[in-house]
Amino acid sequence: MENTFILDIHTGYRGTVTLAGGSSVLRCCLGDIHVLTVKNVKTVIELLEENVITNTGMIRETGHDLQSSVISIQGLPAIRMEDRSVTSLDIRNIQAAKAKVASAVSVLLSRAELDTADGAVYIHAIDGELSAADAQRIGMVPQDLAPCETGLNADLPAQEVSLETPDAIHAYTQNVLFPSCFDET
Repeated sequence: MENTFILDIHTGYRGTVTLAGGSSVLRCCLGDIHVLTVKNVKTVIELLEENVITNTGMIRETGHDLQSSVISIQGLPAIRMEDRSVTSLDIRNIQAAKAKVASAVSVLLSRAELDTADGAVYIHAIDGELSAADAQRIGMVPQDLAPCETGLNADLPAQEVSLETPDAIHAYTQNVLFPSCFDET
């Protein structure tokens, strides 16, 4: 059990991913992950499951039960929901946030030489709007991480790890799309 670790993910202004395991603590700064982005994740998951959004993030205008809810906002398709609309920009923001977090997780795990089967994840999300299960569902964090009840001390001294490296940029581009299990074409 010496390789056990916890990933602590903070969303919002000055978002971070911190990995604590063994004798090291590593941290990546993500920048801002906006409150509306986090609050839209559950809705986007539902739209992915309904085959309204492809795993590439495109809104399908036909071929699903919500065709009558497809509208155009600034020349791009959007989905009119009961209390708001989900636009192409909303989906792109979720993809960018997902890719930021997933690439940070990938880089930290690689740097620490840890296996995801030995870890747990705790997500500090704005207003509790993002669960570990939802983050796993969209590919933000690895599927085999166990949810954790408590996070790390935010003041824990950590070695900063840059996301401005070739492996981080590669991980980012690999993590922009939603998991292919959502694409039912």
